[in-house]
Formats: sequence, structure tokens, C-alpha cells
Amino acid sequence: MPPEQPAASPFPFNVEKLHAYLQSTHGLRGPATIGQFPHGFSNLTYRVILDDEKQGPLQLVVRRPPVGADVQGGHNMTREWMMLDKLHGHLPVPKPLAYEGFGYVIGAPFYVMERVHGVILRGTTADIPDATTVAGIAETFVDTFAMLHGLDLETIGLAEFGKPEGYVRRQVEGWTQRWQRAQTDPEPDIARA
Repeated sequence: MPPEQPAASPFPFNVEKLHAYLQSTHGLRGPATIGQFPHGFSNLTYRVILDDEKQGPLQLVVRRPPVGADVQGGHNMTREWMMLDKLHGHLPVPKPLAYEGFGYVIGAPFYVMERVHGVILRGTTADIPDATTVAGIAETFVDTFAMLHGLDLETIGLAEFGKPEGYVRRQVEGWTQRWQRAQTDPEPDIARA
């Protein structure tokens, strides 16, 4: 299966400002190539290649909320960054490199991580890898899931992460409110369910 290639796209941010930020935070020089990865379902994801004179090409990934996102907590870059930062070194996750949570650089919070190549599973049968690759993905998933459940949350700094009490109630109420805001046709009253 060929590696996923980002599609060229208009950027909802100033590419030059992002480039300058990456140069200043990583001490890199040289031109940057930026492309958006296609088919994302939530936050926008971009590949950035910085062609550094000393280190050679460096591939990074930038994540930011979608334009116009207003789901409270649904596109929380701080949570994504914090989780990645705490899990790095304990699980096989990309190395987190930089975080900007105020939107000063590109007009929205974002973070930068190293790019890790791998298989990206999509929804079409044309994208299904061979049986050996699928078996490897399944084994890696189970192994990583077991490692995740073996972590001591206090030791890695995630004991205070999230609010487990009332989680299900918050989910049901939050999704009900989103459905009500998005509703365009009369439907049965889901509040009865």
C-alpha cells in the first residue's frame, strides 16, 4: 500500500507564520513544504517538511481544530497535547514537539509532533491491506492496549486527567444538545429514550 500523501489545499491559517514559529521553536532553517492530510474526521492534520541545512529533511505533523468548530471540548488541543505528552516514553506514540494553545500563531490552538509512518485504515475496500498486515495491526493493537492498561496513571501524571464521575450523563446530555442544535426536520422526541 503506498504511503498516504497529503493533498494540496487552501490553508485556514498563515503558512508563513507557522513556518517562522517552527523555525524558532526547533532552531531549523530552510524552506518548508506543507500539505493537509485528506479524509480526517475531526481535527485538521497537516504534514510539514522542513528542509534544514544541517539536519536534512525533518517531517512534522501539525494538528488544529477545524474551522468554525464550536463543540465545547470536542476539539480540545490542550487535551490532545497533554495526553500525547504524558504517554510519550510509555507507549509507542509520536514525540510531541511544540504546543501553542492561544491561537497567536495561526489563529487557532495547535500542536506539533513528529511524523510516524504507518498504515492508515480508511472506509473503502480498496484501502484494506493484505492479511499479514491486518494481523500485525491487530496484534499491535492488543499489545498496545494491554500496555496502556498497565500504566500507573499517577506515575505518568495522568491521575487528575478528566472527570470520571458523571461521564456517561455528560456524554448523553452533550450529544442530545448537539442533536437538538443540528436538527432540521421534525423527529420523534429523543428525550423519551
